[in-house]
Amino acid sequence: MFVNRQLSKRRAGNRNLDTKGCRQPFLVTIFSVCAAASATAQPAQPPSPATEGAATQSVSSLCQSGDTALGARQFNDAIKSYDQALAAGGSGFNGPAAAKVMERKAIALRHLERLADSDRLLKQAIGYATNANTKDNDLSARLLYELADVLDQEGLANEGMSSLKQALVLMPSTQLKGTFLEAEMLNVEGRLFAYQGNAKEAENCLLTAKETVEGGGLKALSDLPPLADVCSSKEEMQGKISASLAQLRSIQGREVESRSLAEEAGAAIKQSYGKTLLSPFDTRYSPLTLGAQSRDLSKAADKSALRAFFAQSLEEAAQLQESENLVKGSLLYYESLFKESSGDFSGALEKAKGSYGIRAKLLPAYSTDVASSLIRLSEAYLRLSRPAEAAAQAKRAYDEQERSAGKDSPIYAEAAFALASTYMAASQYQPQVEGLLLRPVATFAKLRGDNNSDTVRAREMLATLYLHLKKYAQAKSVAAQSLAAAEKLWGPSSPGIVPSLTNLGTADANLKEFAEANKALQRAQAIMSKSGKADTTEYADVLAANGVSLTLQKKWDSAASDLKQARTIYSRAYGPDSPHAARMTKLIKAMDARKAGPRPVGSGMWLSPNSFTPQSPQFR
Repeated sequence: MFVNRQLSKRRAGNRNLDTKGCRQPFLVTIFSVCAAASATAQPAQPPSPATEGAATQSVSSLCQSGDTALGARQFNDAIKSYDQALAAGGSGFNGPAAAKVMERKAIALRHLERLADSDRLLKQAIGYATNANTKDNDLSARLLYELADVLDQEGLANEGMSSLKQALVLMPSTQLKGTFLEAEMLNVEGRLFAYQGNAKEAENCLLTAKETVEGGGLKALSDLPPLADVCSSKEEMQGKISASLAQLRSIQGREVESRSLAEEAGAAIKQSYGKTLLSPFDTRYSPLTLGAQSRDLSKAADKSALRAFFAQSLEEAAQLQESENLVKGSLLYYESLFKESSGDFSGALEKAKGSYGIRAKLLPAYSTDVASSLIRLSEAYLRLSRPAEAAAQAKRAYDEQERSAGKDSPIYAEAAFALASTYMAASQYQPQVEGLLLRPVATFAKLRGDNNSDTVRAREMLATLYLHLKKYAQAKSVAAQSLAAAEKLWGPSSPGIVPSLTNLGTADANLKEFAEANKALQRAQAIMSKSGKADTTEYADVLAANGVSLTLQKKWDSAASDLKQARTIYSRAYGPDSPHAARMTKLIKAMDARKAGPRPVGSGMWLSPNSFTPQSPQFR
């Protein structure tokens, strides 16, 4: 570990410099292809001293012009000057000096939100800086960090980690010890580990970075390009780390801590903006984005205050360099969550479309941020009972995220859960859906714990699937786990535990454990009635499950009563021709046939809490 302080023992022995989970071709591209290209670009005959001196003078002058424009945030003018400098250098201008010009142009491109162009140019610059004939380890390490930081901003965790590991290999051979670049590397490493689903390593990195900065003594890097994204002040670096910790806490499901840290980060970064080098477009550290992260969007009592906040924040975002920027894309994403929690599902879909449109335009197709917006779209479509459209968006997110962040990443688990939800909503219970659900169950349990709402929901849906696949013993086991966690999370009398009770009771009934089935389903009915939810579709789910259980117990009249009551509620909510109502009619016919005998009728027909549409927002 290159942090030369006693507290760095937090990370001692944990540094793993292999490239597991990273794309090997990327390493080859940086160290082999670019270096080879720069080597072959050498002219057959070296330029004369007079010609070389004139070119150097011209390059230096043009770079100074570019730096002036860059410092003044005149990014297009800066790019023009840097392009002229590269052209003036000629075909032999390809070592560290050329890499520094490319670095400056990449910074300008990044501030224009041309992130893909910026990361391509940085890769080329790394090839020049690592040329065996003119190798500059200090510059190479900095460029590799800058590339990792851009890739993190793009939402490409695997590629970002590949670049950062190369920077860490070089650090012991540089003169960069004791600078803010050390804390920057730890901060980005922590963010990348978090997106890959390695919360333990993410925690180690970010807390070590925090302690290093708070300990003082870090120096600003000298000879940095204007507006380079490397901190030069303690306050600014502390704000970055707090923002990264807020993201980690959100990934871990610790939302209260996440909101507090986001508020803390926003205040620190806002205070340092007068002297900061941060781009106002960088959604990771924008006070506007952090302001949205710091608010409780699901349980806020004053909805008008949140509406005013988003209106004001979006107005401020529109005043940045480009009106359609990533900060606006992030704000629309959070506003979509707020709209959904307020019951405005059409509004949630509209905001999700806006968020996706901006992110898809400015970020790679396999970015985790693009996937987040696709998942948001999928969830909004499901709320509006449009499962086919929901499935299309969830499938796109799912197909890309193994490449971007890996199978252990939270975004991959969320995409898998969203895709499984669309199958279940369309009453498709094929065995392959089990594989989709096992992923979020495992990932959420590891990252967020068993007693987390996302873990509970994933287990509830898995139990539901097992019931439809007639795997009753497995359904009972999973339902019992989700019930135990739900009781700890919401309390033994909360409507939040009803889906688990319904699944458990149905599994018990099909296993002919009728005493246990009656206990679970009657408890669910009592909770719903006491909570004033006896006319909701969730109560109809319980009635349907109880109707199946009573049918299996040959309690015909009671079974018919519950199934007909469930059909009435479903018809009122979804229409008399809805799949919900039709399923109740089939169950009633199956019960009548069983009652008439002697031909047995299968008993695997029943409704689950997530059979056709997501649970209504008031359910929890």
